[in-house]
Amino acid sequence: MFTRRFGIFLFFVLFITMLSACGQVPDIPDIPDIPGIGEGEDVSDDITHEMTIEYDLATYSLYTSMLDYEETEEEFAAYLEDQGYTLADEEEVDKSFFIQYGDGTSAGGAVYEEDDYYLYVYITGDADGAMVYTVGTTKENYEGYKEGDLDEGQLDDEDNDEDPDEDPVPEEDTAEGEEIPDLDRHPGAVMVSHTKVVFEDETDYYIEYLVEGDLRDVFDFYEDELEAAWVIDDQWFVAGEGGQFIAYLGDAYGLTLAVELEDEEMDIIRIHVYASEYHDDE
Repeated sequence: MFTRRFGIFLFFVLFITMLSACGQVPDIPDIPDIPGIGEGEDVSDDITHEMTIEYDLATYSLYTSMLDYEETEEEFAAYLEDQGYTLADEEEVDKSFFIQYGDGTSAGGAVYEEDDYYLYVYITGDADGAMVYTVGTTKENYEGYKEGDLDEGQLDDEDNDEDPDEDPVPEEDTAEGEEIPDLDRHPGAVMVSHTKVVFEDETDYYIEYLVEGDLRDVFDFYEDELEAAWVIDDQWFVAGEGGQFIAYLGDAYGLTLAVELEDEEMDIIRIHVYASEYHDDE
């Protein structure tokens, strides 16, 4: 059981690492569930949900289909109609906002809308099967982005100049999202990144914290936290660099927690939490 799950878990870690390299790891996944895709539902027995990623202003989902391209297109359109979506006026909606999210999303898709949401749908495939990529957002978020009041947070981050006088550890969280049970954060730590990815049998989390303190003290704090409720499968620590834990919370969670020295002169520590919450009963 753990071998299979840990393989999926490692895939998630690699996936998030690739997003980080592209400047695409989101910071504030506060968008509400998008009707029809927000909980990772299968569309039918033939069109099944693979994963969902909550970005700061949008939600990206991926589906696989055993139907051919045309049948997939027809069935997915019928599903959206049942969810209350209609085709939007494409002259009034900028598709480039949606296309930047998610690997596989490209030009040529269709924009649907309902009262409060936009949903971009892009389908690829042939006679042997198809893939469906969707990007959903609230109309409020879309309008805020278009008016320049909201930073979409995906493609612009690498171009932003950092303030050299800015405190390396923010005074409060700059990201928000649910935390892992039975794992309190280190005192004074602030959440700076939170990503949630929904698969069929599990939900995976990538969370980062920053804290000012002693590296060994932070490592020892998490060792005590994990020993209180978790089963630690492996751990190591290297002075001056950091350490890592692999642990399990019963059959409910798998966890990799890494503590690393962010800035030696300022004693800044970065805490990485990679966790998989399992939904099946295997």
